[in-house]
Amino acid sequence: MNKTKQKLKNNETALGGWMLIPHPAIAELMAGEGFDWIALDMEHAAVDLSVVEQIERAVRPSGCDLLVRLDGVNPVLAKHVLDAGAKGVIVPSVMSAEDADRMATAVRYPPQGNRGTSLSRALDYGRDFADTIRRHNDEVFVAVMLEHVLAAERADEILARPGLDAAFIGPYDLS
Repeated sequence: MNKTKQKLKNNETALGGWMLIPHPAIAELMAGEGFDWIALDMEHAAVDLSVVEQIERAVRPSGCDLLVRLDGVNPVLAKHVLDAGAKGVIVPSVMSAEDADRMATAVRYPPQGNRGTSLSRALDYGRDFADTIRRHNDEVFVAVMLEHVLAAERADEILARPGLDAAFIGPYDLS
């Protein structure tokens, strides 16, 4: 279950925090303090896929959702972080509805998306394959970041796209 997505659907507050120091012990501490989600930053921090997997393993026992801010509108990286166990992605620098659509379909398996299947952690190594795919498509979390004037001008169009769960504003980029 994706706790963050469920809380937002129920109009409840989902408490989270950002990780710029990518260490499993810090993630474990944050998760243990009751965070619903932790955003691991791959845009501005030195994070590789092995770190994503280590941090996901550290937060999983608490039920905290690991979300990963990507380095941009990058469908390939999104697939990699989800294969490593992340519950969702935060996509920076979304500039258009097409960017949003591209990412919403990249993270979902057919027929809702175009993500390729594998026997990875994301699909529980192939156990209950069809059910796991269906559950993933329902539970994967996608947030966009509106960080530029053009994105702000197109916000209504971007946020109306299906498959998005939340949006963040990039206040420093917009200022």
